[in-house]
Amino acid sequence: TSPEGKTLTLIDGQRRVIRQTLPLGDGPVGVAVAPNSGRIYVADWYGHYVSVYDIAGSQVLKRIPVGKSPSGIVVSADGSKVYVANRDDNSVSLIDATSLQVKSTFSVGRHPFGITLTADSKRLYTANVESNDVSVIDTESQRLVKTVKVGERPYAIALAHGGKRVFVTNQYDNAVT
Repeated sequence: TSPEGKTLTLIDGQRRVIRQTLPLGDGPVGVAVAPNSGRIYVADWYGHYVSVYDIAGSQVLKRIPVGKSPSGIVVSADGSKVYVANRDDNSVSLIDATSLQVKSTFSVGRHPFGITLTADSKRLYTANVESNDVSVIDTESQRLVKTVKVGERPYAIALAHGGKRVFVTNQYDNAVT
């Protein structure tokens, strides 16, 4: 995505070439591809919504209003749920991928940006830029399980070793926790 260019670029991973660049929204930031559904979900920072893009039909199916400044976005392994970090609302919205409606919104740390799910979709992790921590959420209850302090200004977050390790980039520390 390109927030300044207001575009989404589709790249052919096998041939390593740009397939298409599409105009998309006011400020596309986060992007997630749903497994086996042909949908791409794009968080729009300035428009405060998530665009649902249909790859086969080359069109936006819907724009779903969410919290302020949505950034990181992730789709559950079965493709039924989409989670988006609402940075300026200190929250995460849960979108039902069938109805394309927000089912719920729950609180996390200050200014969540990066977001990821375990492979079984039971735990959600958010990198919280202003509180310098990671929120660990039980996705079934949507409750905070734990808050883990990390370095200064965490942005990106990823899981490794089957979800047993969490890595976070810390912008001001120039480090990975």
